[in-house]
Amino acid sequence: MTIKVATLFLVFLPALLSAQCLPKKVFWDMLDRNMFPVSDARLLPYLQGVKSQLTDCGFRNDSLHARANRVIGETYLKLHSPDSARAYLLEAIRINRLPGNKSAVPHNIRNYLSLASAEKMRGKPDAARIALNNCLVLAQKTEKMPPEAVNAYYLLGEIEYEARRFSECLTETGTGEIVAHNAGDVPVLVKLYLLQARAYFALNDPNNSTLAADKAHRLCLTLPAPETRSRLLNEIAELLKQQNRIPEAKDSYLMSIAFIGNQPVNSDLPANTYCKLGRLMLSQPEPDYTKARFYFRKALETSVLYTRKAEAAQLLADACSAAGNRQQALHFYQIAIESLVTEFCPKNVTDNPGLIQTRTIAEKLQLYSAVVGKANVWLDSIRTTAEKPGLRSDLTDKALQTYLLADSLASLIAWHNESRLISLAWEQTTREHYQNALETCYLGKRNDQALHFIEKYRALLLKDKLGLPEKLSGEGGIVPSHYRQLNQEIKQYRTLVQTADQYEDHQAFSKKLRQLIDTRSRLARELVLESPYYAAQLNDSDIPDLAVLRKEVIAPLGPTGAYLAYFEGPKNSFGLLVTGHTLSLRKFSTAHFQKLASEYADLLARPGTMASGRFLKVSGALYRLMVAPFAISPLNRLIVSPAGALLPLEALSRSETSPDFLVRTHAFSYTYSAAQLYVASRPKGPFPFHRNFLGMSPELFSYNNGNKRVVNVSETLKALGSKFFLPTVYTGSGATADKFLKEAPGFKVVQLFARYGFEGPEPTIAFSDSALPLSALRDTKFRTQLLVLPEAPEQNGEYPQPDAAFGISRELTAFGVASVITTLWKGNRDLSLARLEAFYQHVLEGRPLDMALRQTKAEWLQKHPQTPPGEWAGMVLTGNAARVSTDKEVYLGLAAGIVLFLITLYTTFVVQKKRRRRPSEDTQES
Repeated sequence: MTIKVATLFLVFLPALLSAQCLPKKVFWDMLDRNMFPVSDARLLPYLQGVKSQLTDCGFRNDSLHARANRVIGETYLKLHSPDSARAYLLEAIRINRLPGNKSAVPHNIRNYLSLASAEKMRGKPDAARIALNNCLVLAQKTEKMPPEAVNAYYLLGEIEYEARRFSECLTETGTGEIVAHNAGDVPVLVKLYLLQARAYFALNDPNNSTLAADKAHRLCLTLPAPETRSRLLNEIAELLKQQNRIPEAKDSYLMSIAFIGNQPVNSDLPANTYCKLGRLMLSQPEPDYTKARFYFRKALETSVLYTRKAEAAQLLADACSAAGNRQQALHFYQIAIESLVTEFCPKNVTDNPGLIQTRTIAEKLQLYSAVVGKANVWLDSIRTTAEKPGLRSDLTDKALQTYLLADSLASLIAWHNESRLISLAWEQTTREHYQNALETCYLGKRNDQALHFIEKYRALLLKDKLGLPEKLSGEGGIVPSHYRQLNQEIKQYRTLVQTADQYEDHQAFSKKLRQLIDTRSRLARELVLESPYYAAQLNDSDIPDLAVLRKEVIAPLGPTGAYLAYFEGPKNSFGLLVTGHTLSLRKFSTAHFQKLASEYADLLARPGTMASGRFLKVSGALYRLMVAPFAISPLNRLIVSPAGALLPLEALSRSETSPDFLVRTHAFSYTYSAAQLYVASRPKGPFPFHRNFLGMSPELFSYNNGNKRVVNVSETLKALGSKFFLPTVYTGSGATADKFLKEAPGFKVVQLFARYGFEGPEPTIAFSDSALPLSALRDTKFRTQLLVLPEAPEQNGEYPQPDAAFGISRELTAFGVASVITTLWKGNRDLSLARLEAFYQHVLEGRPLDMALRQTKAEWLQKHPQTPPGEWAGMVLTGNAARVSTDKEVYLGLAAGIVLFLITLYTTFVVQKKRRRRPSEDTQES
């Protein structure tokens, strides 16, 4: 009724004021009364209208104008818009500081306190301290210390605590404690004791922390307002839980619920408290699932907000699943999903919402978690039905259907940038999701679906690594201000949704949040489409199906080619082998794999590690784990998509007693994903052909080999170039980043003797004039078939050398370079140069790149059997394995055509000349 009257009043207010201005008292009442809830979109226009009418009516009362600015500023503060709040509060302070304004001091005390809150929200602690000090200076001028002073000391203590200045926090809260005692402000005094307890706990002083917490607890019980008492008891319980005082924390939660009782509050506080109680029961050394389920049920029954209902239902489902009650778990997961997707009306637990129904949901992370939980219950059922093939097949269908919905939600979350807000939790959740999806494929013998899950996980990781669309919307990006503004608003409304306890506020904020997220998603896609590189990288439709993979990737390798992809989950890892006609999915332990892989990589990178002893044992064990389960004997060309760090499989030995390396019989190439092989597909050059060889050596490296002769890389570079027709070579100061940017995209083969690595998250290549970040190549149209970086990447603690080499290869193939050769770790450069020359010789003989590299390594191993495996195994091929077209046939054909044309022209000329001479000879005879 009050809102209806207020609405009518707001409608007729302009007419009333234009006819006759209202008395000042009415304006005071209008500013003091809460005409609308804070979430109502009409509130701010209403307050702005009142402020405007004050000016139109000619009121010169500075206090009234200051009050209007303060009320608007505090409203913006409640809406988590600190910049707007700050502007209005500063204006209110300015007006109150005008000469002759008698009410300036008490009003500015409150203004400075609100201004400090705005500055703190803006991440400006120093500005907040200044505002609080001004507040306290004014408070000391009053006869009686105002209540704002107590809050000022609490806010100062909170700022010091967040800055990890715990001693200063105790100083401020100690002074605030005295002021609060004198003012009789018990609620703030309780909060001060809580803050002291946290500061003592951070200083490793458990005794004083316990004393402060106990003071807060005793005082809280004396508060008359049930809801205030209940909220503070919740905070006390959280602190007691942090202090590992589990029984006392439980009692505080229960008292919090008891104090609020059956009072008609439109709040979600009881449900929130029950959820916390349930979690507390599960956090004990011996989890009490029975009591946890009881409290989660109570939370479900008492929840007012749909997000809390979904949270309680999911927690209850998790507890039921952990206790082995799968039917109840499915039931409660379905309740959680229904709560979040209001348009979803399932008939039974097997039903899932459609993707269109989930697009506008703001709580996609929460929904994603519930859907994955539901799918995991189906997987648990599959594990127990080995003796019932028919039932297992039906359960597999249900599980995969649910995992595919989670997979689609993961794409939406990545596009909405939600994943980067909680990157570690997100990565762990998605790894478990895709691990379980692959286990479902493995147990249900659905190997054809496994490819999708492996490739999709690669795409999600790449999306997060690229940081889209932040890279596009950063400095110099496309419409950055618009995108940044959307991010700010989403952050603001997400906080409002999380902190809103009232049903009306929660609903209004959630609706606005959904609209903002949807707008940002559309803008993100527009930004991506502006960049050909990102559009090619991140379009989910590029994830290949099985038929496309066989046709586009495996068929060009011939009948002995195959694609071998690995996935590394938290508990289990999987390998998928795809040939032209068969599919094999294998499962192995992640812990065992990580142990062997780590030692294998360390041994290879360690100089002087010989192919004997420990290396052969590790290499053989890794071969039996990763490769032996697959029938690869008849296959001699393998494209490998590694699970994480790149491991050169060619150095795996079939035997643990004598070296029997796979490189002798198998050619390997590597790729981040099958989708990237499409990006690296070999483009056609413009007629007649594009240039063949570009060599660049920004620094003139020289090495002293065993024969004590100097090997100059510039000479080696020229020697390599001489194998091609009309090569271009730049050395020393001539090898600049600008020349690389302008010329490299048009060459078939690019040879770089340059340092490269990661500077922060950005891969760079060092040229003579500057270090070129690879992002500078983002929209360059490369037509390069092969780019060779024979140097190992620079050492970086965050990015080990193999990771850096594979990472820069992935980036270059994404830019359109068909094939990249890098070296995973540093070795003997002279020997590397010798192998490089042999490699180019095989390339020019017309061999495919993977076969040319295999032949180079096998020949070297045959001539030098005592060479450490790390010396020859480090040079790896990423991307397309097809042969490099050097246009020999084109050149020869063109030359032959020119010669034939000249012969024809000469013959025609001679014949015509003879014909012209013949008539004159006939005339002379006559």
